[in-house]
Amino acid sequence: MPHQDFFMECRPEDSRAKITHLTMYRGDTMQLKFVLKEDLSTIDITGAHFWWTVKDDINDNDADAIFMKELGNGIEVPYPQLGQVVITLEPSETIALQLEEARTYYWDLQYQDELGVVQTVFVGKLTILLDVTENQGFIVGSGGLIIVNQLQGNSFVAGVNDVADGDGLTINEQQSMHVTGATGGTFTLTADDPNNPGFPETTGALAWNETAANIKAALETDISFIDTVTVTGGDLDVAPVVVEFTGAGVTLLNFDLMTMDVSLLT
Repeated sequence: MPHQDFFMECRPEDSRAKITHLTMYRGDTMQLKFVLKEDLSTIDITGAHFWWTVKDDINDNDADAIFMKELGNGIEVPYPQLGQVVITLEPSETIALQLEEARTYYWDLQYQDELGVVQTVFVGKLTILLDVTENQGFIVGSGGLIIVNQLQGNSFVAGVNDVADGDGLTINEQQSMHVTGATGGTFTLTADDPNNPGFPETTGALAWNETAANIKAALETDISFIDTVTVTGGDLDVAPVVVEFTGAGVTLLNFDLMTMDVSLLT
């Protein structure tokens, strides 16, 4: 599926302002692809950590940021030896802004190398334009089902997105779920056994503002092929919840995305 795709080369030793103005439409998938270089050679960023922060005002506190992403949560380093960093902004994140007009925000990318040295390698502005067609009720982005609904004047966005695919070697499947703008009601999660596809199982009802601990309990209790999962983040009305499939029989396997039934959310 087409999406906004930006490629930038960063040279951390260059002290000049590295300002880039990006423009996208609300509800689009945006990927920022960076390559870190020094003396025209790529930098090995193995062991480095990255943060990407977007703010309405450059002086806002981090707690008031529009978006905050870090390695493992919206930021990937697919080829660390080649200095490559990929940041993904999902459709649900900009849809949830409910913009009344185009807005321009400030952003920067920082990284900390394996020695603990922190550097800002890029800064810039991000303008989000109003979309003409609202993304409602269909699959958008990099595999995530984004559901937009409106009940009694209340608009919410919910869905499940990939964080990391199980690779059979060292990486467990990780999926992130979010509920933004709901004020009540329940949802369920349905998962398909990667060892026996075609026989999905569904959890009991989960609250719109569910805790990570309760989501963990529901998956381990209601889904027979899930032995153990690691669940972090939340509460769901405040922050996404990330599920890592770590249990016996599913460790390192690649899962289909869980589906979320939001018909009872309000």
